[in-house]
Amino acid sequence: MALKYLRILFIWTALYGVSIGLAAETASPQVRLVTKLYEDFAFEVVINSPARTRPYFIRSPRATLNRYLMPDLTASLLRNLRMGDKTNEESSLDFGPLWGSQDPMGSWVTISDAKKSDVVEVEITQHGGPDNEPNRYSIFYTLKRSKAGWRIDDILYMDLGDGEQHTLRNILRTD
Repeated sequence: MALKYLRILFIWTALYGVSIGLAAETASPQVRLVTKLYEDFAFEVVINSPARTRPYFIRSPRATLNRYLMPDLTASLLRNLRMGDKTNEESSLDFGPLWGSQDPMGSWVTISDAKKSDVVEVEITQHGGPDNEPNRYSIFYTLKRSKAGWRIDDILYMDLGDGEQHTLRNILRTD
């Protein structure tokens, strides 16, 4: 009897693994890039420790940022952060750009193709909001093909708490 259950478990595990592999293969390269971005920086919302050894996305080296962003967007982000560091004030980017939030702890992320082929939608669900109701919002990544492959050209935030739409490029230009 135990052998029968082991066989069923083995077959189910094999089929599940194949389905995950097929899902990854059928995802667009744009979705794969944004998924990789969140895989690489998910620690930002799940690890709160002084022993953390990796930099947050916005404090990553230029080479790391260029794996995800168009070079001119990387340059704007780094310039904005340097200006804030020099003046000892907050830069115009006062939130986590991947999360559209100053406090993204406890977030759940769903990534999908949007209606346009160069746009990827990220739906973020933050738990523990007022009355313990989840807060859901979307961030839209616009991607461009470069010599190095698909890269993020801009990020659209539907609402940063002021009821307005903002793009990362426009936020970085305000300094």
